[in-house]
Amino acid sequence: MRIIAALFALLVSLSTAFAAGLNEKDQADIRTLVEAVMTRYNAGDTEALVEVMPQTAIELFGGRDALKLMTREAFEQQKARNLVFEKFSAGKVSEPFMAGDTTVAFVTTEVSLTADGKRFGGTGFMIASREKGSDKWQLLGGDGINRNPEVLQKVYKGFPANISLPPVKYGLQ
Repeated sequence: MRIIAALFALLVSLSTAFAAGLNEKDQADIRTLVEAVMTRYNAGDTEALVEVMPQTAIELFGGRDALKLMTREAFEQQKARNLVFEKFSAGKVSEPFMAGDTTVAFVTTEVSLTADGKRFGGTGFMIASREKGSDKWQLLGGDGINRNPEVLQKVYKGFPANISLPPVKYGLQ
């Protein structure tokens, strides 16, 4: 009887951790948003990243004005190194899961770029999220989060501890 009760409890907890799968429109909307934001950023519109970031992430960076300044400075450093994005594409959208009242999914990304005459590329990911009751998707870059996964608990209250982050692989091509 204990085994049945334990299995029932496990099934109930899993059903609350995972959201219903995303429909084709949501998946397409997420991929389109990722590519549009990165296209705008690469053209010099550094506020594009700030516009789609979750408010909790903006607060972690010291507020909207501080984040705008950081993204502008990062872009200027990239220009100084002659960093040119040749390709940026959004790929597969993962099965969604719940972090509190927020639906979260990972979006794989593929990047090719040159910097100081060297060609780099690889795969990474972004995090798409949508608050309960909203139809607006938000984005957060995921590549650096593999080194600081505790940030996810700060940005997304109730982020499940058992969720594995997608791999990030970049290097010379």
